[in-house]
Amino acid sequence: MAEKSYNLIDQPWIKVIDQQGQQQTVSLTELFEHAQGYRQLAGDMHSQDLAILRFLLAILTTVYSRFDPENQPYDWLELDRNTMKIKMDDEEDVMEDYQDNEEELLHTWSSLYQQGHFSTTVTDYLKHYRNRFDLLDDQYPFYQLSKEDYDSLVPANKSIDHGKGTLAIKQMNRTISESNNTRDIFSPRTEQTKSKIDLPSLARWLIMYQNFTGVTDKTKVKAPGKFSVPKGWLYGLRPVYAKGKNLFETLMLNLDLGVSNTQSLIQHPVWEWNPQEYVNRRVAEIMPDNVAELYTLWSRILHIEWDGDQPTIFTAGLPKAESEDSFIEPMTTWKYVKKDKVWKPDAFWIGSLSRSMWRNFGEYVATQEEDEHAPGIVNWLKLLQKRGLITNDFPIRLTTVGLVSDGNATSQMPAAEVYDQMELNADVLFDKDPEARSFWPTRIEGMIDETSRIGNYYWHLAKSAGELRGLDSPNDYAKKLADQFYVSLNEPFYRWLASLTSKDDRDKKCDEWRNTLRRLANEAGRRLLDQASPREMRGKVIKDKLETIFSYYGRYSIQAYMVFGKKKESRVVDEN
Repeated sequence: MAEKSYNLIDQPWIKVIDQQGQQQTVSLTELFEHAQGYRQLAGDMHSQDLAILRFLLAILTTVYSRFDPENQPYDWLELDRNTMKIKMDDEEDVMEDYQDNEEELLHTWSSLYQQGHFSTTVTDYLKHYRNRFDLLDDQYPFYQLSKEDYDSLVPANKSIDHGKGTLAIKQMNRTISESNNTRDIFSPRTEQTKSKIDLPSLARWLIMYQNFTGVTDKTKVKAPGKFSVPKGWLYGLRPVYAKGKNLFETLMLNLDLGVSNTQSLIQHPVWEWNPQEYVNRRVAEIMPDNVAELYTLWSRILHIEWDGDQPTIFTAGLPKAESEDSFIEPMTTWKYVKKDKVWKPDAFWIGSLSRSMWRNFGEYVATQEEDEHAPGIVNWLKLLQKRGLITNDFPIRLTTVGLVSDGNATSQMPAAEVYDQMELNADVLFDKDPEARSFWPTRIEGMIDETSRIGNYYWHLAKSAGELRGLDSPNDYAKKLADQFYVSLNEPFYRWLASLTSKDDRDKKCDEWRNTLRRLANEAGRRLLDQASPREMRGKVIKDKLETIFSYYGRYSIQAYMVFGKKKESRVVDEN
């Protein structure tokens, strides 16, 4: 590598879309100075954008937990001017100071949001850690270790000079994810370019790889006991975050300064650690207690050797960060594991690919007024609305994105990417109506339950049609048609969600969705009926009763009629 330095503070590497719809590649300094002028991140994948968004939030959370919008340290903190870190004689006293000054932290957020741009403290902070953001630095290369540090942390026979434990560029690049043993025949890159990478791309993929790591590594760091190499932290979540009208607003909506939960407000992003101390902490399996450390969590130690412009990446696994009851994580939905009596982050899996975000509404939004395990970022948004920092009619666009692994326990290679979003007004999402019957999230969940019942009846209709047709797998046929039915519901349901307000007549708005659902259910049923073969029309005797596509369709009609209510106009079947 001819270049001796590539500092991400000054060099362009983050892809964004500007307000004119053009893609740009910008440095960290440009991004923080002009975030309000960019629509969104626009990297190689949505999942990569999420990993970089969290990296950017780690910087902002660290800075604004120490400095106010006027670039001054909070007067209740003592900072080391050389490192911009908190001086801590007693950590408990510092935490109490944070808790006592919750209003000042919220004032910082409000002031930044109203002025519409970040203060110069952000770039001042980056300059203090300039050598930690240099991709090619000899001592502290960005998101890597020096050769000396790497060799000291792995077994002697896995050192750099032994040439073992390498990661191929084509495997780190998650648009390819090809190992040396299994070729990706549908790769977006030619065979000649799969292992080529430029420095901006390398920086983006380094961040993403730490978050979405598989489990194929053979090399591990030295540790007192045995451990299995874990997948990346984000790989084990069903993420959710808020998306704003521009990049500044997106960053601000997700900039939880800690007052909404019980996390530590003393931030420790990975670049503020001595590498040896950081790895020792990870080997001891100490779960991060602050957002900045969590957002920059490593699943591997990495070192890059250069041969001209060609990098060789060495990698060694770190122990897993425990996910049980890890409520420090703001960007995930949760599930309760009855067997272990613990809460764990929910995660995507292959079987969930066909389920759009709205069908899991209750996982993202508290459908009861008191729901302690709504996603942390949703609780933060609720606090902003409660304090009047965002308006009641503010459109909140909840977004989910992530990689779905192939389910193979020995590899966890990416199989698909999920991206979806739903928009609701703040006064709907955080309804204050004391009557449970009128509480909007509960009513929305009720509409989703009704929709799911119709979808289930349609699945059974399709399965019965497949059996009459003599298909080898009627269940697969039914799933295919049911998935198509739900796809037809996605756009109208999201449109209906976005139209809701706290001033609506809730019964009328619910009937509005029922009418749409009734029409689409009727169309789906009629389409299946119209496509029936003579064999389905003739039918067959099942349990001494002749069943045809018409009898099954009639049953579907009655079942849907019971869901919609006993009104003539509610029937799925057209009387004509």
